[in-house]
Amino acid sequence: MQGELKILFRVMVEDQKTIKLSEILNDEKCVKMIKSKYMKGVRNAEILDYEDIDILIGKKSEIHEIVIPKKDFQDAMSFVEEYAEQKKLTKKDEQLEIVDIITI
Repeated sequence: MQGELKILFRVMVEDQKTIKLSEILNDEKCVKMIKSKYMKGVRNAEILDYEDIDILIGKKSEIHEIVIPKKDFQDAMSFVEEYAEQKKLTKKDEQLEIVDIITI
């Protein structure tokens, strides 16, 4: 097989936390920042009402790419792991996921 493959992959990230909006609004500094941003110049502004929702905060995972020869298709994951190790993309116990394989 002649040609090359572009392998798109990402690091699976588990650093996520769900917090409630009420937790944020119980923090005086957060409320002060919200009021100064959206109610600038208004005296005695207060947050009167809100719906309590969950907010998911986490690390965004980037898509990385490598190019390998088509003949090495069976070893694609090995190439991805080697590349990630060389570039220090992963930390201990983080997994890699192949997102797409494109023929070029």
